[in-house]
Amino acid sequence: MLTSNDPFAIDTTVHNIIEINEIAGKYGNPAMVMALQVSMSTEPEALITLDRKLRSAREEIFRENLQMQLPSIWIIPLFEEVKTVRNIKSYLAKIWEYAIQSRRLEQAPAERFSEILCEIFIAGSDLSQQVSQPTAASLYRKAKLEATYWLAEKGLIEKIRMKLGSGEPMQRQGGYYYQYSGIAAFLRTKDAQTRLSENLKAAVQKSSEYAKTPLQGIFYSSDLRTFQSNLAEKIRRISLPERAQLLFHVQESQRSYESELSRAGEPLLETRLQFKEYGKRELSRLTRAEEDDLYEKFTDLLTINFRQILYGSEQDVVGIHIISYFISRTSPALRDRPAVRPARELGESHRQKVIKRIAGTLPLSQHGSLLRAIGHNRAQTMILGINQLTTGLFRTLNELAHEQYNFSDGLNLISDRIMPGLPVMEILHTLRIYHDSRLMYLNKLEKAFPAGNSAFLFLREDVDCMQEWIPLLQKEFLRRHGL
Repeated sequence: MLTSNDPFAIDTTVHNIIEINEIAGKYGNPAMVMALQVSMSTEPEALITLDRKLRSAREEIFRENLQMQLPSIWIIPLFEEVKTVRNIKSYLAKIWEYAIQSRRLEQAPAERFSEILCEIFIAGSDLSQQVSQPTAASLYRKAKLEATYWLAEKGLIEKIRMKLGSGEPMQRQGGYYYQYSGIAAFLRTKDAQTRLSENLKAAVQKSSEYAKTPLQGIFYSSDLRTFQSNLAEKIRRISLPERAQLLFHVQESQRSYESELSRAGEPLLETRLQFKEYGKRELSRLTRAEEDDLYEKFTDLLTINFRQILYGSEQDVVGIHIISYFISRTSPALRDRPAVRPARELGESHRQKVIKRIAGTLPLSQHGSLLRAIGHNRAQTMILGINQLTTGLFRTLNELAHEQYNFSDGLNLISDRIMPGLPVMEILHTLRIYHDSRLMYLNKLEKAFPAGNSAFLFLREDVDCMQEWIPLLQKEFLRRHGL
């Protein structure tokens, strides 16, 4: 809507929001609407235009009534595109230039900037549909480091927060409730103790007594994130004492993390080079965005395999995503949210027709998903039985291991440098629940495609490699329990 040629829709939105605050202000509650979240915020110029309109509408009311209490409205950009996430510094720099130009007399640029933005929101679910979920997590960490470093240099680190969206599925970036976090890993029953004594050495038996399940999901992460979908439903159903403990833990860990970021950002303000380098290293540690060439190579390979399976190559025109698209369109909606992405060209009515819209965005390998994450996950993972969290993962690990001097060297490298960065518990969990290794439904639909489609070939290779790599995932899972 922001980039549409017809400004009517956004002008109406601005008018309605300001009017709501104006009416509420007359009765002592001026901050009824405090912020506006904007999807598909790919262009900073559109965001700047929106702020100008909000500011102009607010000042128009002040002309008529100087006594009116009417706070300014924050804008929250939602980053869903890979290109925007990778260029987050240049995006923020353009907003900073606008803040300098539009500030009031004697107002600091940092103060004006914090009037425009209060947070940066990265959509983990939408991002993962384009590049795979492990790659999306890596991109988020890099973007967080870049944005945090930039904000620290401008003295904004305590004023602007960064948030991760973690919707469908909840395992994506650790946004789920895990009830076994921090409790003993092994049951203390007689049967369990007998099994351990029969199968393990005495020293390992002793270790098993101390083994604890590591913190998982929202217990582990200190990132600010949305509580939605599965997570919100789960929290609603737990007992009141458990809920109070969870929310208190999350609040304390986020507060502690925020103060750590603030402390790490202090050396970046008007200090010597050696202190700046120290500050950058600290921020890199806190955002877990340390550079690793092998992990970088892994995410690049994974993105290629993921896109090849889902969207096909230019020669194939389409991959298995086209099946997911039509399954999602014909499945009953369980939630009152749209499953299909809005067309970019909202003014063109012919774009709303399904076949013409698909034809206009082929090959899909260049454009990515036509579905929102909720529809994508429902169709691909739950109905087709192709686990979204691991699409292309096993083929990538196999490829990476064979690129090394010998396969055993590759295994050791992957075990030491790739596995620690993967959500192994979530991968094993979703494979067990969702994945159909026989690909029953997909095999029935394959005949509708021309022979030789590379998406099906890559998918079968991925499934064939799975059994070889699951033991390594299980080994890493045990290591995280202290065994």
